[in-house]
Amino acid sequence: MIYNKHAARIALAVALGLSACVAHGAGVATYLEDAKKYQQQGEYRAAVIQLKNALQQEPDNREARLLLGEIYVLGGDGQSAEKELERAKRLGAKPDRVLPLLGRAYLLQGEFKKVLEEVKAGGGASGALKAELLALQGDAYLGLGDAAEAGKRYDQALALVADLREASLGKIRVTLAQNKLDEARQLVEAATQRYANSADAWLLKGEVARRSIDHAGAAESFKRATDLEPENFGAHTGRALMLLALNEFDGAKASVDAAAKLAPQHPIVNY
Repeated sequence: MIYNKHAARIALAVALGLSACVAHGAGVATYLEDAKKYQQQGEYRAAVIQLKNALQQEPDNREARLLLGEIYVLGGDGQSAEKELERAKRLGAKPDRVLPLLGRAYLLQGEFKKVLEEVKAGGGASGALKAELLALQGDAYLGLGDAAEAGKRYDQALALVADLREASLGKIRVTLAQNKLDEARQLVEAATQRYANSADAWLLKGEVARRSIDHAGAAESFKRATDLEPENFGAHTGRALMLLALNEFDGAKASVDAAAKLAPQHPIVNY
């Protein structure tokens, strides 16, 4: 009888342990699923909260670290992104996922030479990965003020992947750097048709319109970017400046308020 009671207690303990493990695993999976949904909706702060919840349960969850780094990149926080992506890399994240994100994290921090020196494809890298990294090199050269070399890298990337968005948008940035506004207008019009769901494409269209002194067109393009990414700081501030130029003060204030929620200490929102 004593043996039976002891066995029953062991069986109950094992059952409770298994139940806790299942609940624990389900919790992490749910947090990851929710984070991905928030990411798709452009609600990056909510996604970060869910991922941090997941990492409280599983600090070494590679997918959570990788996704958190990606969302930090999307939110413009290069330093935090680098930290999470390096952790994901140590946990075994595949190069084709982590390297492009690391490159973007370096770009956000103005570490252009680091992109050129450290973000490199290995010998067995796919053509898609090589193209992504070439586009990142183009961005780095643009950051260093070498538009001609940047253009070469974008062309090399497009030779590998003909419809690579990052390289296509990069070529528009090259035309802007070279003050070729007519060419930039043609390219950005095609880009917003081809990549209609890309906030970056609409941001570029807004910038082209701004440089063309088309304040209304720029404001509309920046609005399209915020529709796609509600937490895009640059789109909110760009729209605010264009609405101010149009003397639409209420709309400008609304855009500044939206930007202030994202970065309360940023100088532009306290100007």
